[in-house]
Amino acid sequence: MQMTEEQVELWLSDANQFVSDDDDETFNFNVRVASADLLIILLDQFPEQTLQVLADTTLQFIDESNKARAAGDPIWWKIHEACLKAIGFVSHELIAALQDTSSKVKFDLPGLFGHVVYNHLAETNIPFLKGRALVVASQFATQLPQELASRYVIATVDAIQQNGAIPVKVSALRALQNICKYLDNQYVTPFQSNIIEGIANLISVATEDTLILVLETLHEVIKINKEVTARYESLIGPSIIDVWIKYPTDPTIAPIVTDLFETLASNPEAHGAFQARTLPPLANILIVNSDSAVTASAIDLISSLVKGGPSPLPKEYVEHVFPSLMHLMLTTEDREILQNGDICLKYFVQKDCERIARWINNETGRTGLDYVIQYIAKALQSENESATFLGDLVVKLIKKAGDKIVSVIPELLKTVATKLEGARTATYIQSLVLIFAHLILNQQSTVIDFLANLDINGRNGLEVLLSTWFENHESFHGYYSIRVSAIALSKLFLACDSRIQNIQVKGDLIVPKSSRIMTRSRSRQNPDQYTHVSANGKIIRLLLSDLQNSPDGENLKRSEFDEFFEEEEAIETDDEDDEWEDVEEPSPFGPSEDYIVLSEYAKNHDLETLEDDPDLKDDSVYNTNFKEYLMEFFRHCASQNINNFIEICSTLNQEQQQKLHYIIHGN
Repeated sequence: MQMTEEQVELWLSDANQFVSDDDDETFNFNVRVASADLLIILLDQFPEQTLQVLADTTLQFIDESNKARAAGDPIWWKIHEACLKAIGFVSHELIAALQDTSSKVKFDLPGLFGHVVYNHLAETNIPFLKGRALVVASQFATQLPQELASRYVIATVDAIQQNGAIPVKVSALRALQNICKYLDNQYVTPFQSNIIEGIANLISVATEDTLILVLETLHEVIKINKEVTARYESLIGPSIIDVWIKYPTDPTIAPIVTDLFETLASNPEAHGAFQARTLPPLANILIVNSDSAVTASAIDLISSLVKGGPSPLPKEYVEHVFPSLMHLMLTTEDREILQNGDICLKYFVQKDCERIARWINNETGRTGLDYVIQYIAKALQSENESATFLGDLVVKLIKKAGDKIVSVIPELLKTVATKLEGARTATYIQSLVLIFAHLILNQQSTVIDFLANLDINGRNGLEVLLSTWFENHESFHGYYSIRVSAIALSKLFLACDSRIQNIQVKGDLIVPKSSRIMTRSRSRQNPDQYTHVSANGKIIRLLLSDLQNSPDGENLKRSEFDEFFEEEEAIETDDEDDEWEDVEEPSPFGPSEDYIVLSEYAKNHDLETLEDDPDLKDDSVYNTNFKEYLMEFFRHCASQNINNFIEICSTLNQEQQQKLHYIIHGN
């Protein structure tokens, strides 16, 4: 992991290269990165042994390098820096091991950071060593004594403010991000003003990777204390506007600017001044629309201002920005503008639907809601399925302004159902289906009656909705959306409506009995065949699948129910293995645990997004324990034989029947 002389020279002169190469998740490759990859593999296979050997070796190498320093070796510091890099790279694992009473890993962290690492902060002539000391101290900040942690924070702030070498500045920014994440705000709040001033000076000179690091650090810092941040709005606001003007469509920088906008907009102390500074130029871009990509980015920033702003919004939003946005949405066919515009309109409706309803175009006499309805109709009539967030807008509009648009809702829903029949894009289908799913949760009978009496090209509207819904339900994504879809389906089943029961839909795949190898040409000549089942039977199958795939969390401990499903899957796998004699080869895909991690990341990311919506925080579906709800649904249907539940269960395959039996009877 030691630096080469070539790397030292390059990183001293090129801040962007140092930021890129020194990132733990860098895409660049060299011996230093390869060593880190090897460390990950060793840690995965031999966790305790690797950590203990690393700890012992670190102390050994530090002792040897100290002797080399005493002997006059000019590069003695490289092994110090490499050891600290390795220790920091496994900081999470090492901290966990030291906190685990059953672990045998021993390492004197207070001794290392109280003497060796802290002394490196004085190495002004060795910027890489000083910088590494700042970073590694921040990675172990939670394990340091309070007084020692405070000294490292002070050193980090000083490094940002002073005119130091590139490695020190970059390392101080990385360290500050860790400090903001891991330490209580009390350690950083006294220095927030100094940090903001120091970072603001860096924004004007930073580029590319360095600018990204600076902006990410600023985003962490402005969340520490809202009052302090508000006092520096006049410094922060112009700086991030300048960045956006330079990089309005940069795929990495623009999203960070959007996050900064949202954080400042949600700061009640800073919102007034910040929106007064940023809203007029952004609104003007909507009017000019000289570059569609820039316009789409501007809409994204306006969305952040609206989302983070108060409810109701300041009048400038609806009186000056909303008309320009609506005109643009009604006249453009640009995909990115329409997608960003859908989201922006949804936040407008969510935050200030009343003012939109009151706003009137003096030239036409039409209200803001009239224009929103006009846009929705335009989007539904378009052959372009790019408006993947349209359903969210419609749902929000019905919830917020249902009584004001009651006369147009039937025609609107008819258009949605008609569009659904020919829709092909999965995300677009989900967007449209969820409109009806939301309505079913609150107006079940009305929706069923409406669709049952709706003719769509000779087909029953209820049949169109259910057939499309059933075919796509299992591909729906999103923590909240999946729950809305599943619970709405359960409500349809509990309705015991013969019109639903009489609908036949695609059931299970019919597996051909032929042993002939199925080539592509034969597949085209003999497409997959499916059984036909009743709509109610399909609902039971889908909800059973949802229950099996629901996460293990949600306030439920790991249960025998989960173990039962896993045992069933294991039995199936064993049976399949008996039929094959091929030698097992390594999978070209990652281990299943990796996909679980990705799934959990997606879920957590979705949760963070949804928690920003105050409407969802109080939503009964959002707060429903999904697994418990579905288990109670099946047990209730079985005990009361609702909608001929027992007869429907007899049509399930053996595996499905076994799982239902276990859910209902527990054995």
